Amino acid sequence: MRFPRVCSLAVIPTLFLVACESKELTRKKEQQNIEITRLKGELDLIEEKLRNLPPDKTSELAAAEVEAESQKEEVKELEAEVTALEAKKRDLEKQFEDYKRKYVIR
Repeated sequence: MRFPRVCSLAVIPTLFLVACESKELTRKKEQQNIEITRLKGELDLIEEKLRNLPPDKTSELAAAEVEAESQKEEVKELEAEVTALEAKKRDLEKQFEDYKRKYVIR
C-alpha cells in the first residue's frame, strides 16, 4: 500500500509541471512546429526538383566531341583530295586544249 502512495507522490509533481507549462513556451513550440512543417515542405519540393533533373549528358558530350574531331580530320583529308583533283582537272583541261590546238577540227 505504501508503494502506490510513493508513486502517486512522484507522478503528481510531474503532472503539475506539465500542466503549468508557460504560454511563452507553448507559443515557441507552436512556432517551431510551423517552421518544421514549412522546412519539410521546402525539402520535399527540392527533392522533387532533383528527381526531375535531366540525366547527365557529359559522356555523350565527350563522345560527340571525339566524333566532331574525327569529322574535322576527314574534312581536311577530303579538302586535300579536292585540291588534288582540281589540279588534275586543270592539267587535263590544259592537255585537252593543247590537243585541240594540235589537231584542229574541220
